[in-house]
Amino acid sequence: MVYLSNNADKSISVFSKEEKIPYLIQAWVDPFNKEDKSKAPFTVIPPVSRLEPSQEKILRIIHTKGVSLPDDRESVFWLNIKNIPPSASNKATNSLEIAVKTRIKLFWRPANIRLINGAGKGEI
Repeated sequence: MVYLSNNADKSISVFSKEEKIPYLIQAWVDPFNKEDKSKAPFTVIPPVSRLEPSQEKILRIIHTKGVSLPDDRESVFWLNIKNIPPSASNKATNSLEIAVKTRIKLFWRPANIRLINGAGKGEI
């Protein structure tokens, strides 16, 4: 996913193929480098939401104002989306619920980088 710096936000759709069970969706952005303990300069709206069966949810990623990123190169982050199933209503039976986390690379591309139709290839 590429977030162009001159855009106000970037959106991604999350679909539920489940026909009966709703899920809780939790989304956030992390730095790409594990050793980097700083907070990623992005906010996901909504950070937590309920995804109904056979429905779609739009998540918006917004760059946090006041936090500057390099304007001479792309920066990379992780967009994390975790699907959390509901707890089993029948406590008498054994069950296993698994929360699945999807990680998508999020590239921050400054406006002054020219990469359209091969322009600027030699500069990479």
